[in-house]
Amino acid sequence: MVNVRLSELTVLDSNSTLQELHMEWREHIWIDAGRMHGVPCMRGTRVPVYVILDMLSKTDLLELHASCDCFVLFHRAEGWGLPHFEASMMGKPVITTGYSANMEFTRPEHSYLAGYKQIPITGMEWFPWYTPNMTWADPDVDDCRRLMQHVFRNQGEARRKGKLAKAFVQSRFTWPVVGAQMKKRLDDIYATLA
Repeated sequence: MVNVRLSELTVLDSNSTLQELHMEWREHIWIDAGRMHGVPCMRGTRVPVYVILDMLSKTDLLELHASCDCFVLFHRAEGWGLPHFEASMMGKPVITTGYSANMEFTRPEHSYLAGYKQIPITGMEWFPWYTPNMTWADPDVDDCRRLMQHVFRNQGEARRKGKLAKAFVQSRFTWPVVGAQMKKRLDDIYATLA
């Protein structure tokens, strides 16, 4: 997926596709996309890609989200999707695979969901909980490219979707809302035991 992102970034305006990060982020590694193996660099543009190797504090992570225009994460299978969730809570448009637990809050009406096909899980023999009969998502690379281009070319729409995502998440997944749901479920279970 890194190749997808870098190849798309070279197609678009390299000065505005990547989010401008705070000055302290600039000390981290950046990659010249034109020198990466197999990634074409159109018109000789250099696309800065920041690779952050350090663990980020909560404050730094929130600042990183705040400095971005969009959150992109294509995956084969995701747990809850905490990075997606954080971006949604910050009102950022999310582009992701339309599969797995993140679908609880990344809905088509306020997120950009890439298509996928189910394929057998491979390369996870070392992990005892995966079995040969299991499958996961294989994101559609062309759809991923299309969505990134769409968001870049329709930034007003993307910002509106980000606001909708934030409202959706805040209405359903705050501590008071989830706490009330948990209490109700525990009360229901307790009632069956009485």
